[in-house]
Amino acid sequence: SSSSSSSSIIFFFIFLSNNPFADLGIVHTISIGRDYICAIKLDNTVQCKGENNYGQSTPPTNLGSVLSISAGTGHSCAIKSDSTVQCWGNNAYSQSNPPMDLGPILNISVGEGYTCAIKTDRTLRCWGYDDYGRASPPADLGPVKSVSTSSNHTCAIKSDDTVKCWGYNNGGKTETPVNLGAVISISAGGDHTCAIKSDNTVKCWGENNRGQTTVPIELQ
Repeated sequence: SSSSSSSSIIFFFIFLSNNPFADLGIVHTISIGRDYICAIKLDNTVQCKGENNYGQSTPPTNLGSVLSISAGTGHSCAIKSDSTVQCWGNNAYSQSNPPMDLGPILNISVGEGYTCAIKTDRTLRCWGYDDYGRASPPADLGPVKSVSTSSNHTCAIKSDDTVKCWGYNNGGKTETPVNLGAVISISAGGDHTCAIKSDNTVKCWGENNRGQTTVPIELQ
């Protein structure tokens, strides 16, 4: 699951009559979790549909208007209009309990059993399940612009537009290619990682058993 900033708002209209999400109507932000989806509607309230075994699709009644939403595997988090965080759903590893001293944040990304947020001073704070160190940002990370969480690894775009990844390293998914250079967006997947470079081309690395890191020629 990933979170990144955007300079424009894209509006979506979910309209298919056989679509279980049809009654969401017009929304301006969506986040797709495992077997469920959360959307921010035009009035900036949140509505979720799909799997709800942990309550991940049931936003709190006191949530109010939000700025951003991130859906994960069993829990969801939103940045509220006052820039504070509220999470709901599975809390087996305290992934839905933001630290009391977190304060206002700029960006949030929900992973499997853990959550990461970028604070207003651009430092990264993570909490929840820390297997393989997924929720432990490197000491030398420094300020970051964006973060993307996954099932067991995390990647961030640093202030100099380079990428740093950590956590479980199967297939080399946390090993940033030496020729990657500056990037403008990052997304960590289950067994691989992809980035949009400063020239708007795509670079992926990690496992490639299903062709997931083989970028089509027209995107290179």
